[in-house]
Amino acid sequence: TGLRSAPSVGVSTDFSFWRAPLITSARFDSVGTTVWVLFDQATDRAGAESGGSSLCSLLLAPESLGPLGGVDARCAWTAADALRIYLGPDATVLPLEGAGIVVLDGVISSKNGVASSVGLVAQIRGPRLPRTPQVQLKGPASIDSCSALTVRAIAASPRQMTFAWRCDNDAGLDNHLRTLTGPELYLAPGAAAMSTVDKEYTITVTATDFLGATSDTAVMAVRKTGAATPSFSLSPPSLAVFRDQPVNARIEAGFSRCAIQQAAMEFEWFQIAGPPVDELLASNLSQLAIPSHTLTPGAEYTLGARVLMSNDASKTVKASLRITVLQRPLVAIIAGGSSLAVSTAAPLRLDASASTDPDSDEAGALMFEWACYRLDGLRTACRDANGLPLVLPAGVDASVVVLPPGSLPFSADPNAYYYFSVTVSTPSKTPASFTMPVQIVGPGVPTATIASLGSSMRSDGSLQVNAGERLVFRGECDSPAARLSWSLDPRVDLSDYTQAAVLDGNKTLVFLEGNALLLHGNAYAVSFLCEHGSAIGSARLSVVAALPPTGRPCEACLLGSGKTCVKEGAPIVDRFVMSCDNWVHADMPLVYQFGYSGTFDGEFRDFSFDWNLSPSVRMMLPAGEVTMRARVRSSLGATSAWMYDVVNVVPVAQGRRTISVGGLGIIAQDVLVPELNRGQPGVVNRQMSTLLVEAEQQSASVDASQMIDLKENMAHVLADAVDIAVLDEGYVCETLGVIELLTSRPEHQTPFSVADTTRLVHDLVSSPLVLQLPASCAAAAVSIVSANLAVQYENVTCSGAADTDA
Repeated sequence: TGLRSAPSVGVSTDFSFWRAPLITSARFDSVGTTVWVLFDQATDRAGAESGGSSLCSLLLAPESLGPLGGVDARCAWTAADALRIYLGPDATVLPLEGAGIVVLDGVISSKNGVASSVGLVAQIRGPRLPRTPQVQLKGPASIDSCSALTVRAIAASPRQMTFAWRCDNDAGLDNHLRTLTGPELYLAPGAAAMSTVDKEYTITVTATDFLGATSDTAVMAVRKTGAATPSFSLSPPSLAVFRDQPVNARIEAGFSRCAIQQAAMEFEWFQIAGPPVDELLASNLSQLAIPSHTLTPGAEYTLGARVLMSNDASKTVKASLRITVLQRPLVAIIAGGSSLAVSTAAPLRLDASASTDPDSDEAGALMFEWACYRLDGLRTACRDANGLPLVLPAGVDASVVVLPPGSLPFSADPNAYYYFSVTVSTPSKTPASFTMPVQIVGPGVPTATIASLGSSMRSDGSLQVNAGERLVFRGECDSPAARLSWSLDPRVDLSDYTQAAVLDGNKTLVFLEGNALLLHGNAYAVSFLCEHGSAIGSARLSVVAALPPTGRPCEACLLGSGKTCVKEGAPIVDRFVMSCDNWVHADMPLVYQFGYSGTFDGEFRDFSFDWNLSPSVRMMLPAGEVTMRARVRSSLGATSAWMYDVVNVVPVAQGRRTISVGGLGIIAQDVLVPELNRGQPGVVNRQMSTLLVEAEQQSASVDASQMIDLKENMAHVLADAVDIAVLDEGYVCETLGVIELLTSRPEHQTPFSVADTTRLVHDLVSSPLVLQLPASCAAAAVSIVSANLAVQYENVTCSGAADTDA
């Protein structure tokens, strides 16, 4: 600035202007469970630590917070310029409607804290890449003239969807279906809308989610027969799996409502199309289990299932199951973590040998091609210490690159990196690449590397884990005298030995099973440091704790209570339903686990049942205050917390009296045997656990012989159920829980029941499908054997000789 009287005389100063952050975009993710908010610059994260999370009420105005889910909405900074909002289960926000994102004034500032934002608002737009909803139709392939028809449209969405039902080849049924907008088609017994018998009706549905995306049309054929036949559906109705995933499906069959004699059902699986797998279908079980690494990636299989009545082979129905085997992309990985720092005095070793084709077991099938570039305003090819272009190898034998010490020049700039990339390829797949930033540091600085044992890295070099699972990190340092340490950003307390442990001279960091150190949805930087004097070498690995599936809390209600959820009913005769509606996750499909617990006759009992694809379960329950529970798991293992709901099961309701032990024995036959005949061993477990608990609550007032007879009969039914079950880990664990209840009272045991239950335990734990029992299941097995040994010892010491059958 010059003086008016002396223009040649002036003063000047430099100053910096810091503009407050602005929102550049706010969008739903493709699933509709989170909103991504991006800023035009790095922020101070509203004072939160790197990667930390906070209550959205600390960031957002009330008019914005309510539609996002209110107090259940959670905000997490995934980067200094990126905020992720996890919507609450009651969220109502829609694209381009309402207040959108309204940030509280002065809460978010520039990274240096100088400039705070005021009036920061943005409309929420739909996802950039919307996910097309996937819908399946589940229902019987045929019904007879006495049966009802229930067809359910299965689709995943965090909110209620709208369904459009049609029938392509019958005007009468089509007119009825056009009135339906919900997920279920129900026709009362006789299915009057299907007016023609011995005709196959083509039923279709599409689903539209709250983001406006509409599914492809799902189609199924249902035949209405004039003759009485069993009905059945396949669960799931179709499958899409990867080669490294097992195939599990089951037949859900029901007896005809027509007045015919019921008998055991017989089941058959057969192949219709696809690469031959006939040897895997030689089973007469209602369940189909095909081991992982069996089916051909990229292939489609069509399998048939047939159900017939054992007393009348003419009463036969069949349906088909389509299995699509997906292909996984190639995985390119460079070992060492998310970045490397290497001394000029040490060799630079880049190891991509962990790169794989997940769909192939063939060694040496990958081609490797290496490249290197630098970012110095422009992207330029790397040069060595002599200024010559850096030459890197290519070929099937080029999985590892080693550059001698001093090959690359040292730079004092802490932001100067060499970016080494490896591209792996096969003739039949799209190539995959991985880039490792490498910093060249001065001589004397130790070289550190980090790896996660037993976990797989993502293509961006980060590691996705499930919060609470066991994690093992291994660090290596080329300086034997260096002091080793671990740290996480945001800070995590590693001193609690019940949560984590540092082992092997600080080279190994272990997060113990069930730890509460990592928060769902947050990103962390795990750093391994090796200090030698004043020189510090470090390696870093980015870790993302996967968000579990999200949805409305699962709820328990009396079956048939309508829109009002009734939480009271009678033991044994009533049925309670626990439902988990509108649950979603990026990694589909979801599976659900249910259970119940309570204090019965002064003793706490707890039952958990096997994971399955159904989002609801029907249970009979014993008398008492019963806590039903459920949790949900994604295809990659991210699991929600248990959700609980309490129901009151009263011995006398609506004039009903308490059922005697003798009556329970009759009910057991009436309830369990039909489930055996329908090939449903899992249902047998659920119902038997309830019947046993209810009987034990009355055992003090009845003769012991009645309890002995009841339990011996149930042991025989359970043995029959085991014979028709696929003995995988889930079924084995839940069955051990039932046997533990069978053997819990020594006074109700006999040498014969001891022999029967011991043999059952042996058959279960010897299953080739169970590689290792979880601790709780192993404990149940030990408890059963211990109880049986005690009974047998009592028999020996009291009678003087052991029963030879025991």
